[in-house]
Amino acid sequence: MTRMWRDEPPTSAAIRARCRRNRAARGRPDAPLADQTELRWRLRSDAAVLHQEHALGLDETDEREDLLHWLDDALGKLAVAHDLVELRLIATEWRSRRRKAFSDGWWADVTVVAPMRRPTPTWWWRLRHGQEPTPACSR
Repeated sequence: MTRMWRDEPPTSAAIRARCRRNRAARGRPDAPLADQTELRWRLRSDAAVLHQEHALGLDETDEREDLLHWLDDALGKLAVAHDLVELRLIATEWRSRRRKAFSDGWWADVTVVAPMRRPTPTWWWRLRHGQEPTPACSR
């Protein structure tokens, strides 16, 4: 039987660092790509969490209250098509406001791109993933 690792299996931090180096070598951004559909879905997910916490009376701070009102306004703006500059401004504002209310900054760390072609979601996708956008086509 051959040994897969020389000494010990690599830690998860070492694996993540190797993945970051590989992505950088291939010229891929570290942050996920998000078009307007993906951005709107991420904002809607944050708004759903905040609405649920507000309804249950959990952790009602001023930062979360302000973020909730801003998210509702931003989702109204994202209902119509915007150009990349406006989308990047919305994403930047979202990151700065979200940082004060949430501890998981990676969720808002996205690279805003032009609209991507997405296949129509199947029933299976809707049951399994809800309103999550389908993966972009590579064609």
